[in-house]
This record gives sequence, C-alpha cells and structure tokens, in this order.
Amino acid sequence: MTNLIYISLIGLVSGIVGTGLGGLGVLFLKNIRTKILGILLGFSGGIMTVIVFLDLIPEAKLEGNIYTSILGLVSGVILIALMDIYFPHQHLNL
Repeated sequence: MTNLIYISLIGLVSGIVGTGLGGLGVLFLKNIRTKILGILLGFSGGIMTVIVFLDLIPEAKLEGNIYTSILGLVSGVILIALMDIYFPHQHLNL
C-alpha cells in the first residue's frame, strides 16, 4: 500500500469518527446556550487557523515556493468568498 493511500485512509477514518462523535454530541446537547455555542465555534475556528498557519502553509512552501503558496492561499480565499456571495445559504440566529 502506498503512502498516499495509507494517509488518505487515515484521513477518511478520522473524519468519519470525528463527525460521528460530533453528531452524537448534538443528540445529548439539544438545548445548548448561544454563549456556549459561540465559545465552541470560536474554539474550532482557532484550531483551524492554527493548522493552516503552522502546518499547511509551511508544507506548501516546502513542496513549491513562496509564490505558489501565496497564489494558492489567495485563490482559496477568493473561491470561498465567491461561494459565500453566490450560493444561497442562511445564517440562523438561535
């Protein structure tokens, strides 16, 4: 089994387990207060930000160079911003 397949399987299983545990948590916390929800969303956003800046960007620089890393970062930001503008969605005020 190659490294790419092995790493992909680990990512798949960890994603399924993490999402499943998060879904089970929702079953037990039906009436969560908005203050706690805000703390949890901020915490998860902080974790994602740290992963991007301490793991993904340095890895991108190693695989390419600073210019391709910045190009990829800016392209991703623009893509997500455009998707936020053009795809219909709702912000729920709980």
